[in-house]
Amino acid sequence: MDGNMTGIEFDDVLFQQLLRYSDVTFKATDLAGKQRIPLHIKFNYFKILQDPPERITDDNILFRCYEGYPHFDFILGRTFIQVSISNFTTHNTKSADIEKAFTDKTNQKNQIENYLDNAYGSRHKAYIDSSTKKFIVTCNGQTVHDFHIVYICGKLGNPNHTGKVKDFPDILHINLDELKLKLFGNLLME
Repeated sequence: MDGNMTGIEFDDVLFQQLLRYSDVTFKATDLAGKQRIPLHIKFNYFKILQDPPERITDDNILFRCYEGYPHFDFILGRTFIQVSISNFTTHNTKSADIEKAFTDKTNQKNQIENYLDNAYGSRHKAYIDSSTKKFIVTCNGQTVHDFHIVYICGKLGNPNHTGKVKDFPDILHINLDELKLKLFGNLLME
């Protein structure tokens, strides 16, 4: 990027490009840059997330989180997406701290549980396993296999957060190189 783009502008540009390319597969890494599963983002339309979240009858909706919604910028199905021009270690503080989405409680539910219960019904539990540090999400006691947290970073190159990957081994990371390849082309200046 040209260094003049703010985080909000990056978020807006990413949103515009996702609307143009609403069916795209990204190569995702973990926070240390090791290749992980491909991340397929496909949706038919978008909505602004409401408070409380509305019931989802179609997983093909990209929700853009309203200003002030903590921790996440977009939600697609059970994939929660955080966007920043900063690297993960710098960004994952205060209201952006992903761990707080699992620990801060309102009415006995954390943010992930609250969203999933409202959006999908049933009773969800979401926590970070204290020994493995993996995200554990269940619905009525059954494991939810399609839950992901994605960090989209507006910096070139693979991440090298060797310490943070131990704290968050399940986070999928998409860097600016991959965004340029799949969404932006030469639209962004380096």
